[in-house]
Amino acid sequence: MVNLISSLGPVAVAVVGLIILAGSLSMMDSMISSWSIVFANDIVAPFKKVSSRGMITISRIVAVVLGFGGLLFAMTDLPSIFQIISRMYQGIVQFLPAVLLGLFWKRGNKASAIGGLAVGFIITGIFAFTAPDYVPALAGMQGGLVGLVANFLVYTVFALLSKPKAATVEFIASTIVEDEQISNIIEGTN
Repeated sequence: MVNLISSLGPVAVAVVGLIILAGSLSMMDSMISSWSIVFANDIVAPFKKVSSRGMITISRIVAVVLGFGGLLFAMTDLPSIFQIISRMYQGIVQFLPAVLLGLFWKRGNKASAIGGLAVGFIITGIFAFTAPDYVPALAGMQGGLVGLVANFLVYTVFALLSKPKAATVEFIASTIVEDEQISNIIEGTN
């Protein structure tokens, strides 16, 4: 594909480059707007009564801060794309225990999720600054894996130390009954 585009000449390469740039800027514009609105709506509004005009002002301020943050980030000496993606993935993967165990285990709760995430992010962050590419003691694996294991352990311990809410147990019990009914309907044994 690259050879095909470069064989068309510099004008075609410039046009393709502009199309890619326009698509990227359009996507980033939407993402910054979404993050700004989500911040104002989900982080500020639950803790402080804010008018609609105030929410718009907060969203605009967050958009400006994100824009300047992106500008500062773009002006730094960046590591390779692989390193950036790898470090971001190590952080994102820390949500796995909260989502997985929170959905499929009746003992999963908010304290377990927050505790596990906090420990996972801290350990991953420490390894991101001390051994960003891999941990030699782990035969080349990345620190995010250590954070993930610790995250699962903390989540499990917190969940086992707390009693599940009655509403959660009731909801899971009703879901199991519905699943059995659906299975019976599919199998035709109703």
